[in-house]
Amino acid sequence: MVDDNLFKSRISLYRYKGFIFPGEIILSGILQELPKFQFRENDVIVASFPKSGTTWVQEIVYMLTHNLEKSDDSSEVLETRFPYLEYPYPGIKSIAKQKGQRHIKTHLPATILPPSFVSSGAKLIYITRNPKDTIVSYWHFVRLLSTVSFIGSFREFLQLFLSDKVPYGPFYDHLRTYFDLQKTQNVLIITYEDLKENPIQYYLQVPVTDSEAFDVAVATTFRSMSENKSVNYEHWKDIGFANKNEGKFLRKGVVGDWKNYFTPEMLKDFESWRIKNEPDEICKFKNNL
Repeated sequence: MVDDNLFKSRISLYRYKGFIFPGEIILSGILQELPKFQFRENDVIVASFPKSGTTWVQEIVYMLTHNLEKSDDSSEVLETRFPYLEYPYPGIKSIAKQKGQRHIKTHLPATILPPSFVSSGAKLIYITRNPKDTIVSYWHFVRLLSTVSFIGSFREFLQLFLSDKVPYGPFYDHLRTYFDLQKTQNVLIITYEDLKENPIQYYLQVPVTDSEAFDVAVATTFRSMSENKSVNYEHWKDIGFANKNEGKFLRKGVVGDWKNYFTPEMLKDFESWRIKNEPDEICKFKNNL
C-alpha cells in the first residue's frame, strides 16, 4: 500500500470497513473483539482523527472529572489514566475490568465503535482540527515513532495523506461518521481552533467557577503540558517507543503552523483534495488560519 523506502521500520497497513489501520491493530484481533465491549453510562470517551488535539482534550476532561486535580510529574502517565481503546496494550479486556468512571481514548471512526455506545448513555467528545495543521503534526509524529520511523519528505507524506494511505484515513470520512452519530446521540464535536471557547464543562455537567475554569486553562496550556512528564510522552524515548532525535510528542500546539510547510503547489493539491472530499453538511475549518 505504501513505499517501504519511506520508512526505517517495517510497517503494514490494512483497509478495514473503509478505513486504514496499522498492522499491529489488525493483527492483534482487537477489532473483532470490539463488538463485545460494553460502554457504561459514566464513561467519558475522547475520540479524534490522529494529531487533532486529543491529548489536550484528554487532560482537560481528566481535570474536570477529578475535582480539578492537576497532574504532575508524579502522576500516572496519561495513557494509563486514559487508555487507548483499540490499541493492543493494555487491551480492551483490561479496560473492561476497570472500576468506577472510565476515561477512554479512541481514534476509531464512529461506524466501528462498539455498538453498546448507542444505548449506554456514555459521554463522547470528538476533537477535530484544520486538516492542514493535522497533516503537519502527523508528519512529525510518524517521524518520532520508532515503530514507524518515517524518513520521507513532508511532500511525500502529504501525498500519502491525500491518497488515504495513513492510519485512520480517509480524514473526511472519519469526520463524517461523527457528524452522523451526532444526529442521534449526545455527542460533542469541537475544533482545535475553537477549543478555548468551547464549554466542555457544560457538556460533562461539571459546575466550575470562573476562577476554577481559569485554573484548568492554565494547567492545560501547551507550556504547562509540555513540561509535565505525565502528559508529554517523553517517557516513550526511555522505553524505545520514540526516536530521541526527532523532536517531541507535544511539539508546538499552535494554529496555522501549516504555513511553514505548504508550498503553493502543495496548497493547490490540498485544495483540490479538500473541494472533492469535504462534505457540505459538516463544519468548515478556518482554512486561512
